[in-house]
Amino acid sequence: MIVDAHATQAVNTPAWDYSERAATYEHRADYASVAIERLLRHLPHVPAAHVLRVVDIGAGTGKLTRLLLAAGLDVVAVEPNESMRTIAAQIPLNCDAKWICGRAERLPLQSNSFDLACFGSSFNVVDPVSSLDEVSRVLKNDGILAIMWNHRDLCDPLQAAVEMVIRSHLPDFSHGSRREGPAARVLECEQFVAIDSFRCSFEFVTAREHYIAAWRSHATLARAAGSKLEAIIEAIAELVPSGEISVPFSTAVWVFRKHVA
Repeated sequence: MIVDAHATQAVNTPAWDYSERAATYEHRADYASVAIERLLRHLPHVPAAHVLRVVDIGAGTGKLTRLLLAAGLDVVAVEPNESMRTIAAQIPLNCDAKWICGRAERLPLQSNSFDLACFGSSFNVVDPVSSLDEVSRVLKNDGILAIMWNHRDLCDPLQAAVEMVIRSHLPDFSHGSRREGPAARVLECEQFVAIDSFRCSFEFVTAREHYIAAWRSHATLARAAGSKLEAIIEAIAELVPSGEISVPFSTAVWVFRKHVA
């Protein structure tokens, strides 16, 4: 794995700082593998000797990166946060990706050089206008943009109880744009056309302590909660049974093709 930190600190300091979230980020759910399989059907069929290139923007600790590598793609992972990149470097399955310090708003990448650009749980923390300009620049003329998030099933009894705990402390809490879908913002820029959107449900089986720890990686909650965060997590912990738990999730994906006039 190559970590390229040549970009300046000013360029790579995002508004959302995940430094305190990085240590627990790996406890979050992976993306549904069937969702990645469906996404990759939109890529062109190429000779076996040709490897399609993908940029994973806001790659975090490599949860999406690893799935893209497993699919046989040539992956460049762009992540502005040093703590995230440090943890990613310790995970052997990330080693075949090239890791770069950079931001979506100013990608340190060549123009017209990628077949696919992905935002895995990161589009909600970037400036959409400048980020989409950059994605359009680095994608090839038939390139694909994919934006995805994992969503807990809030109808599940445990997740519904968790939501009640959060709102008892934060009555006006909102999950923000990650639950609203990005299509309107993407299509406004007139550089992409929508070609697919879908949701794949799955069960995430995890240990009780990992589920609780994962809440410390939840930047939206942390920003809203401030000094109340630990009290909220302690209250969530009281709801969670011992041993392994199964958490219903869905991976929601929106797919666009670069528009060429």
